[in-house]
Amino acid sequence: MIGWHFFKEGTTKFNDGFSSVGFLSSATGPFAGQFQKFVWDADGKIRLGYDTDADPPIPNLEPTIAHWRAYWSAATKHFGWDQTRAKSARTLLERRVGQLNAYFQDPEIAPEIVQLFQQMDRRDEQLARNDMANVASLKGQGYRLEGEIATLRAKHLIAVDAIWSGVEHDLNRFAENTKQKGRFKLEPLQAPAISTDTIDAFIPWFDTIIGICLVFGFLTPVASVAGALFLFSVVISQFPGAAGATPTYNQAVEACALLVVAAAGAGKYFGLDSLLNSLCARCCKKKLGADEK
Repeated sequence: MIGWHFFKEGTTKFNDGFSSVGFLSSATGPFAGQFQKFVWDADGKIRLGYDTDADPPIPNLEPTIAHWRAYWSAATKHFGWDQTRAKSARTLLERRVGQLNAYFQDPEIAPEIVQLFQQMDRRDEQLARNDMANVASLKGQGYRLEGEIATLRAKHLIAVDAIWSGVEHDLNRFAENTKQKGRFKLEPLQAPAISTDTIDAFIPWFDTIIGICLVFGFLTPVASVAGALFLFSVVISQFPGAAGATPTYNQAVEACALLVVAAAGAGKYFGLDSLLNSLCARCCKKKLGADEK
């Protein structure tokens, strides 16, 4: 039954799509930072042009614009555009650059971005000093500040993400119109070595394979331990007792059940493991008998 659960989880992720961004972003407890590191630009600082050296903190869009232009250059090489087509594609790109600049220069938007950066700085300073660790009133202030940051950040990231997506869409659409096949992806800027894209590709396969192994009793102890470790990683991402943690009782119970399966030596009497053990035992007996003769 546990194997069937893993198998269905895996196939559902394949069929319906899967993203680990929400799960990793919402991690709580002492290991939250480690989980959130897998999420590219979780704080939105890269896309919003946060500059640590600027005082006051004003957006610096040059890294993003340079990244987009490098993408145009790579797309030109990928699709084999001639000079005329490359110039037309560059025009599309520069329109998006103009949109980005116009958004951040809007007289209503610019002060909000600066305010957001200042709130982030204040939160980071408080966390560095551990001001909110033990005082309930300060914890409450911290939660309110985090909520304000999340609301304001989400508002602007919706617009900025649309422009980011537009860059990739425009150049790929241009390639389609010029009868170039395939798509070219705009990679994130300063992305982590192991990103959510890698995790999203791995987990559906992991769930499905572990499920098949458990259902058919193949490498049962190994599959059980692997499944248990994965479920325990889910549990510690929502650390029990941490503020805002989502209950993970189901995952904890299933992880413990898998450890019992592994410790009990499941697979000795049923499943493919039992069959393989029987075949190995027969081969060993025949070999021993031949050696005795």
